[in-house]
Formats: sequence, structure tokens, C-alpha cells
Amino acid sequence: KVDEKIKPSTKKEPKQTESFPSLPTPQKAFEKPEDSKGIAWSKFGWTGHDIVRVITGGEESSNEFLVEGIVINMDAFVLKNFISKNRINSEKNIKLITDNYFVSIYLHSLFLFSILQKMRKDEESLSEVDIEDFISKMIKPYANFLLYENYHINKMMFDE
Repeated sequence: KVDEKIKPSTKKEPKQTESFPSLPTPQKAFEKPEDSKGIAWSKFGWTGHDIVRVITGGEESSNEFLVEGIVINMDAFVLKNFISKNRINSEKNIKLITDNYFVSIYLHSLFLFSILQKMRKDEESLSEVDIEDFISKMIKPYANFLLYENYHINKMMFDE
């Protein structure tokens, strides 16, 4: 009959999922890596003063905003000096400091890269700036601040 109720479709429409870009691969660099996971300073011509390198897809990449990886120097003088000056001796605390350092440098480098890429796109005077190199230079004095900030905030929040 024409008057019969039409049954709702039993077919379920596939749910649309939001797709987010993947994060750049975090990598650790050491003066002399102990295993194959670490990258040697010599690959970048680094010393203990170097902190980070943002690795992009380069000119051949179809997306100028693509960051493939971020390499953090885990034997950086700033980290070693911080641990020494603050007399951090326990393995647990050293691991906490180095993990916080790694995450902070990674995230701040990624944020700075994104901000500077956007600024370069909007501001013609910045078009000649090598952002990867600029971030590497900018993080050198900034790393010390991040270490102290994280250490003292954690100390205030979690120490009784």
C-alpha cells in the first residue's frame, strides 16, 4: 500500500573522523650514541652548545609547513650544567629532568616553527629567513630558561 509507513534505513552512515596531521618524529642526539636509536653530533656538525634541529621536507616537499622531525641534543652543555649546578644526583630525578627537557625543547621548537612559518608567509621581510637555523639559534639561550622553569614549577607543585 502507498499509505504504509516508510521504515527508516537500517544502513548506518560512516562516522566522519577528524584527521589531524601527525606530529614530527622526535629524535635524540648524543655526542657518542650508545645505540642505533641515537644520532651522533657529527651528523649535524654539533657541539655541546647546540640544542635542537628542526628537520623539514625541504624544497622538494609539497607542503612548506611539514616538519618531518625534531632532533634534540641530549648531551647539551645546558642540560649537563643544569643537572650539576642543582646537584641532581638520583637516577629518578635525572631522568625526570632529561625527559622534561626533551619534551619542552620538542614542543617549543614545534610551536616556534609554526609561528615563524605563519609570520614568514604574512610578512615579506621574513621571506629570506632560514627558519630551521633561526630556531636552532633561538633555542640556545631559551633552553636554560625552560629547564629552570620546569624544575622550579615541579618543585613548588609536587614537593611537600
